[in-house]
Amino acid sequence: FSSSAAHIAGKPLTSSETFTWLRDHFKTALSQTKPELEDLFLNGVNHIFLHGTTYSPKRAAWPGWKFYASVNFNPNLAIGEDENELFSYIKNCQKFLQSGQPDNDVLLYWPIYDVWNSHLDASLFFQFKIHSLDEWLHNQPFYETTKGLLSKGYSLDFISDNFIEKASVKNGEIVLPGGNYKSLVIPSITHMPLETLKKLIALKAEGANIIFENLPSSVPGFNNYKEQNAEMKRLFDANKSEIKASTNLYEDLSLANVAPEKLVASGLKYIKRAKGDDTIYYLVNHTANYIDQYIPVNVLQQDITIYNPDTDTYGNAETKKEGDTTLVRVQIKSGESLFLTTENQTSNKNWQYYQISDTNYALDGAWDIQFLRGGPSLPEAGAMTDLKSWTELSEAAAQFSGTTKYEIRFNNPDANVKTWLLQLGDVRESAKVWLNDNYIGALWSNPFELNIGALKAGDNTLTIEVTNLSANRIRAKEMRGEEWKNFYEINMVNKDYEKFDATKWNPMPSGILGPVKLTPLQ
Repeated sequence: FSSSAAHIAGKPLTSSETFTWLRDHFKTALSQTKPELEDLFLNGVNHIFLHGTTYSPKRAAWPGWKFYASVNFNPNLAIGEDENELFSYIKNCQKFLQSGQPDNDVLLYWPIYDVWNSHLDASLFFQFKIHSLDEWLHNQPFYETTKGLLSKGYSLDFISDNFIEKASVKNGEIVLPGGNYKSLVIPSITHMPLETLKKLIALKAEGANIIFENLPSSVPGFNNYKEQNAEMKRLFDANKSEIKASTNLYEDLSLANVAPEKLVASGLKYIKRAKGDDTIYYLVNHTANYIDQYIPVNVLQQDITIYNPDTDTYGNAETKKEGDTTLVRVQIKSGESLFLTTENQTSNKNWQYYQISDTNYALDGAWDIQFLRGGPSLPEAGAMTDLKSWTELSEAAAQFSGTTKYEIRFNNPDANVKTWLLQLGDVRESAKVWLNDNYIGALWSNPFELNIGALKAGDNTLTIEVTNLSANRIRAKEMRGEEWKNFYEINMVNKDYEKFDATKWNPMPSGILGPVKLTPLQ
């Protein structure tokens, strides 16, 4: 709803209060923010506002001041260790999602009068809120039409009566302050204002493609409704050759030269933007599957660049032509995202595609464990041969929130392999990786795996700094009876708006739970 309003009005930014209540206080991992963030991007939000972080004076003991409802990005908390990885991802995505203009083909009428006319349980004051979707959205034919269009790959924006009044027609397209659209769909409705119907008839007479799933039967409200309904019937009778109910919405869209993006058949989600004559696609894999295939995009240009916003890397894609579409080879693991752009990047290297071997090698052996940063105190160092939560090492480790170093020495399992994939398995909650004292990169979201290049012949050393959440430290603080909610008007509650009580929690798993594997790449 918000991005549609921005798109049709020509506003460049759609903002969002983001991550307000993903999990309970101190329990949200960076990996849990990423898919929520991506859903916002896919719905047209392109200007993220974190909710939130609190001003906290130096005199305030850890954890500092806290707002009652937010994923707290205060750098004093454990999440602060690697939160710049999230911020970098947001920046890299927004530099594309804020460029150019939205590139949606279909307008879908939002039948607000049908919702109002449902009486909403006779309420005299009803909020259209996220906690009452079943009452004002899910029970509407509009919702089913929206889901159907999106599932088949159509890109759309919603439109209201007021913006229909502002619309004009040029070269068969519907022109709004924010851009042009190929078609306007009226979902199955009962009520429509007479002025809206008159405007739709006028737009259609000028060449606009307008598709009615059915014809409204009444004006809204009771003001002169008999006279207005009679006028509505006369309008339909006078324009029955032009205004009639569709027998197949998707065939009618095809006749209007509106083509769906068939890439959705792969399971990928997308949103696209136009930048001059170029097209930008944002692709996200929220399936459980690794997608390695040629996907179709509705562009004729075969020079397409791939950009990974997590690693900030570019490359020229493998493509081939098929009719009016271009097939682009993509490799997107579950949890990953990519941008495709037709902007000329002739100076780029080719994108690196990798074949993942069926063979892998477990990193078995003794892991040295050293607690580096955090509190309430640094537990004694230890060792593990079977990876498990560090909370099982000692009572002090169960209370610890912060960063811990894992280190293992191992022999190169295959000197002929030139490129290795390091797979950490279950990580709680983020990690930085060094190979033979060379920093490789950070892992903060699914999948927790990283291309680490070549190994040395013989012995190698893998070092990983893992950061957990602040929950265990807060739990320990409350178990000791220490008061930390020392700020004005805090109204401190849990995510269910009940009294916050961390003493009821169990220690949260922390560290590398594995299994850790090395897999050859070609």
